[in-house]
Amino acid sequence: MSKAYLGAVRVPLIPSKLLRIAIIIIILYIYGIGAIFGLATFKYDKSSGKNKINPILQIWCIFVTICLIVLYPYVALQLEVDKRINFSLSSTEGLLSAAQVLMKYISLILVYIMNFVRGNDSKNIMNGNLELQDIAVNYMTNQSEKLMWSLVIQFYRKVFILTVLALIFGFLYTRELNNIYDTSSIGYSCFIFFYPYCIQTFIANIFYLGLLRTQVYIKTINQIIEKITQEMKDIGTLSRFHKIRKICEKSDILDDLCAFHFKVCDMMKKLNSVYAAQMLIFVAIVFLNSLAQLFYLYMTIKMNLKEQYKANWSISVYSIMYAYFQYVDLFFHAKSSMETMHENLRTGRLLHSIPSVHIDGRLKKSV
Repeated sequence: MSKAYLGAVRVPLIPSKLLRIAIIIIILYIYGIGAIFGLATFKYDKSSGKNKINPILQIWCIFVTICLIVLYPYVALQLEVDKRINFSLSSTEGLLSAAQVLMKYISLILVYIMNFVRGNDSKNIMNGNLELQDIAVNYMTNQSEKLMWSLVIQFYRKVFILTVLALIFGFLYTRELNNIYDTSSIGYSCFIFFYPYCIQTFIANIFYLGLLRTQVYIKTINQIIEKITQEMKDIGTLSRFHKIRKICEKSDILDDLCAFHFKVCDMMKKLNSVYAAQMLIFVAIVFLNSLAQLFYLYMTIKMNLKEQYKANWSISVYSIMYAYFQYVDLFFHAKSSMETMHENLRTGRLLHSIPSVHIDGRLKKSV
């Protein structure tokens, strides 16, 4: 960190109490849910200030995986099906249902296996994020609290509003189907269809949080570069001594920012390499859920018109809303990725906007 920058007149970031509480809730969500569902094989060690692999959590992860390998097919076989519906594999309904359950089963087990195998990589990413946080704090001011609140609000919106609403409408849809087909297997249905969705959504949320963090870091870098650009516009009016001093200060800051930016980009590459396959599974399952659900809705309406069943109009709303919230979830991922890429490209444009008329070779090299 540049001594010149640390010695500059600035107000260091002091997070408000509400912001600290909001961040603590996010941390508890990541570590708590991960530990409960056997997705976390490491935990934070206060003595070292880093995350370390925990043997107990590893054993718990293996135990949960083995249980799911046996339990999921067993629960699937307990589903009650109305005898008036042809659910044999020769029918479209039966084939689609079997494919959906099989895909969910395979994807769920794959997520657990990949999460266990790459547990050490995930731990290194979490430790890398802790290091980036320590560096970023030195660059942040009270104005940066807006960026932190933006991260918190976007994460809360996706996790605690969007996902919850999707599960609520999904449950209402499943309950309505069970009422129409006169079955009592709503508990089995919810486990079969929503447990894989919850697990894959949790993994996707970890990746989403990584995207938001990267975006905050790069925006912080860009804010400092913008400030340097503004200050360098008036450097021509300074005396030679003050001009050289100012150039040295800004050159040191840019060198530090370059190292910080490199670490941020490297961390994002590692995040992509660890979660790329799991994100692909998440996207595939969302599309499969939507396709299957719309088909079931079509079959229900068709049977209702034939007066085989008396379906409530609300089932259409539940089905459409469930599919809608899942697609909005994907939209948030795409939007965040695009914004992060845009901010990263903006860094280069800002560097090229620094006036080069009155600066020396050292600052040009830093730029």
